[in-house]
This record gives sequence, C-alpha cells and structure tokens, in this order.
Amino acid sequence: MDTYMVIFRVVHIFFGVFWVGAALFLTFLVGPAARRAGSAGVPFLLNLYGSNAFAGVMAGGAILTTITGLALWDRVSNHFNADWFQADSAIVLTVGAIAGLLAAGHGLFAFNKYTRQAKQLSQEVSGELNAEQSSTLATIQQKIMVNSYVAVGLMTVSVIGMSAARYV
Repeated sequence: MDTYMVIFRVVHIFFGVFWVGAALFLTFLVGPAARRAGSAGVPFLLNLYGSNAFAGVMAGGAILTTITGLALWDRVSNHFNADWFQADSAIVLTVGAIAGLLAAGHGLFAFNKYTRQAKQLSQEVSGELNAEQSSTLATIQQKIMVNSYVAVGLMTVSVIGMSAARYV
C-alpha cells in the first residue's frame, strides 16, 4: 500500500469536494436566493461575504486541495517527467490540474478582492443602506456573481479532467 498516495488523495478529494460543492451551492442557490430577496437579502450577503470564517474556510479548502493536488501530480508524473506527458491520460489530467490551479488563483486573488470589499462595506453599514452604499453593494454583488461563474467553470473543467483522466 502506498500510504503517501492514499493520504494525499483522500485529503485532495475531501477538500476538493468541499470547495467545489460550496462554490456550486453559493453560486447557484444562495446568491440567487439572496438577490431574489432584495433588500431583505442584503444583511445576509454582507454577513456571509464579509465574515472572516467564510474567507478562511473557502481559502483553506482551495489551498489544501491545491497543495495536495500538486503533490499528487508530481508523484504520478514521476516528478513532471516529459515522457509522462505524452500519454492521453496525462494530457487530460494536466488540463484538469491547470484548470484547478487557475480556479484556486482566481478565488484567492480576484474573488477574494470583492469579498474584502463586502467586508469593508458591512463594517460601514449601521442600519439601512444609503444610496451610495446600495450602489456599491450592487456593484460588489455583480462582480461576485460574475467571478463565481468563472470559478465554477474552471472547477468544472478541473473535476472533469481529473475524474476522466484515468479512463482516457
């Protein structure tokens, strides 16, 4: 038994499922529900996106998935041996890995920028939003929504590439 591969693969899959599942849940269920709720959804979104727990959990899932994924990729490719990359399965896995790396980078840098803006706005708000704050929040929500779709698209390519690679 290859204990290294078992442990890293379990951690990679567990945190990958969590990270991708949370992104899908937020993108396709929570975000649209909060938008449909209108002004009643504003406190919820500000609290969610503005919390340290949200940023930490999503970043933690992305980082653990990425680090273990890189370690697994290094191991299965015989330390990125050029000959390994000639196989169809290696190409498919590599496309999935690159999409995963892009999703993690996008989440940690682009998406995180807008959640920090939401956190700053949530700290400024006391009671009802004024017109300027409402406009700022609408802009932040739009950017979060667009970036959520980008992240979920990259994650989808990653999951398909990684899950299908062995069978190509």
